[in-house]
Amino acid sequence: RLWRVLKRAGIPAERRFEVREQRQTYLLDLAVFCRQGKLGVLCQGESTPGEPGCWVQECALVGRGWAVLRFSVQEVESDLAGCARAVEKAVQRLGGVSP
Repeated sequence: RLWRVLKRAGIPAERRFEVREQRQTYLLDLAVFCRQGKLGVLCQGESTPGEPGCWVQECALVGRGWAVLRFSVQEVESDLAGCARAVEKAVQRLGGVSP
């Protein structure tokens, strides 16, 4: 659902994007390539955001130059417009989408 809202807003997000880091592969729910960086969006269930593996993943992504936004599935379901606005603001901070 978030992907569709972003697409309508003119933000071309790639779904289920893989980032390879040495022997690890991290899966982003959405990836947006911006003029001044890359934005990864993770949408996770209620129990996963606090797990140590989540922070390892986020640190690895940030170390590879990704900005990361994390939403719970409940956030996306209850405030889709707010999540989309957060992505739009992050894209603006990163100079807009790449041509």
